[in-house]
Amino acid sequence: MKILSLLLVAGLLCGAVQGREFKGKNGKVIEAEIVSKSPGKVMLKLENGKEVEVPVGSLSEADQLYVAVWESPEDRTKRLKAVKLDEALEAQGFIPLTVTLEEGQMFVSVNADGQALKLLISHQNDQPVLRKSSVDEKGLKLKPVEGGGQILGTCSPDLVGAGDERGIKNLEFLVADLTNMPAGIDGMIGGQVFVDHSARLDFLTKRLWLKVD
Repeated sequence: MKILSLLLVAGLLCGAVQGREFKGKNGKVIEAEIVSKSPGKVMLKLENGKEVEVPVGSLSEADQLYVAVWESPEDRTKRLKAVKLDEALEAQGFIPLTVTLEEGQMFVSVNADGQALKLLISHQNDQPVLRKSSVDEKGLKLKPVEGGGQILGTCSPDLVGAGDERGIKNLEFLVADLTNMPAGIDGMIGGQVFVDHSARLDFLTKRLWLKVD
């Protein structure tokens, strides 16, 4: 406790430093940065460059917790290098969708209420679009719209994802004839959907990741 008290007084006399405020159990406050830590102790660097070892138990409970989770830049880099990309994305609530490249165009395979869909990745439309014939063939629910025109209605599957319980709920598709689109393609997706779900494209594994929670 005496060591911390001396440090706190010295820090206040030296003035502000670039670092974090540390508070002792005696109520004194200094600004310092952690240099390193060892069991029960932490090395703090003051503004004058002096490094002093302080008992962790002499700090406030909040600062003790901060010291407990603190890691050096070297340790952080080592830890992050060991993390696999797919594991990190899944932990953040992303789901993987299979991507294929055909004749210079990219497609993503999704599952909509148990039905497989092949969608062209396109940013020309903010809202995803499904082919009317695909909606009919796969038994998806169509909600007609009045007024006619190119848009025949909308379709909002309960779950759009990779075929398991994870996915985007009630994603609304516009429904159109899409007569100019080659056979075998069920629609288009991209634009605002990718923005809303923080899309990540992994070219190495050919997977598109979308955040669903």
